[in-house]
Amino acid sequence: CLFFTTLLSLSLLAAMQSPAQVAITPLGGFGGADGWLTPGEGGYPYLGTSSLEPGMAYGNNHLYLVSRNGGDDIRILDKLTGADLGALPLGSGIISGGTFTVNTVGVGQDGAIYVANLCTPVNGATPFRIYRWADESSTPTVAFSSTSITAGQLGTDLDVIGSGASTRLIAGEY
Repeated sequence: CLFFTTLLSLSLLAAMQSPAQVAITPLGGFGGADGWLTPGEGGYPYLGTSSLEPGMAYGNNHLYLVSRNGGDDIRILDKLTGADLGALPLGSGIISGGTFTVNTVGVGQDGAIYVANLCTPVNGATPFRIYRWADESSTPTVAFSSTSITAGQLGTDLDVIGSGASTRLIAGEY
């Protein structure tokens, strides 16, 4: 009986540790007829084939795509069709600095949208910044700015946890 119980336990443990099979299936109606939104498709100038579209996030029932293809842009896309619904307003002189002024995006539980620049600081002279939009039509504000980062690269990844005054922003360093 002990042998059978041990054998059953080991079999269950092995079954739980085996890797899951994952398949990605395009959402019918998203983008083109094939369910994918590919570079150059639909005449969208912000979709390219290089590394100029580094960030994407979901929130407020929309997809947000950061693009530097032809200039800084944060596009608002329909979650079901991929249709372009417009862009977040960049404001005048608010978004500036960094190796790239826009790089990654995240959305808080309250719907606030955050975009980080990519910063490769040189002697602390280049600020790492995270910008915040209260909603899709608001003017961005600077949510965080620091020149104390003196090595590495910050802003390759961004995560937003929580909402309101208890929002936590987590930025990745490379």
